[in-house]
Amino acid sequence: MQPIIAHLKRYIPLSGEEEAIFLGAVRTRRIRKKQLLLPEGDVCRQQWYVQSGCLYGYDLNEKGGMHIIKFAVEDQWIGDMHSFLCETPSLMNIEAAEASVVIEISKPSLDELYTKIPQLERFGRLNMESAFIAMQNRMLAAISQTAEERYAAFAQQFPELDQRLPQYMIASYLGITAEFLSKIRKKLSSIS
Repeated sequence: MQPIIAHLKRYIPLSGEEEAIFLGAVRTRRIRKKQLLLPEGDVCRQQWYVQSGCLYGYDLNEKGGMHIIKFAVEDQWIGDMHSFLCETPSLMNIEAAEASVVIEISKPSLDELYTKIPQLERFGRLNMESAFIAMQNRMLAAISQTAEERYAAFAQQFPELDQRLPQYMIASYLGITAEFLSKIRKKLSSIS
């Protein structure tokens, strides 16, 4: 549990007693590769902090094609925030791309923690701001950058994922085909 405490302490101070209260409100889960944590249509009742591994959020189109919206690797959070906050059906699935260990917190536990440890609300706000900025940057990249630029940004943001994930997943995240991603990689390797 120390990684999540270190993560929180980068944003807010916590006493030993507050750490114990926080740790009493969360639970550790081991997730198998391809295990679905949140199916589309279910209400998202938890948020997950990735201690190790990789989770991803995606939706499926009417033909069954996957559109990966978000990756979360070590020291990052994932969940369907709209569903979590508004208690509405999720518009995406969340699944493990590889065997993972996550710290899970439910909405009632989080709300209780905000009362018991008021500075956690500051952490929540900072975490939401970071998520908003990331989503806005991703949206702007999708409409204004070339596929090569999006791949370069992906490789900079997630340097290790290029080797950890199948090509089709990275291509889905970038909004291109696996074949086109292969051409981009080949072009970039011939330049360097």
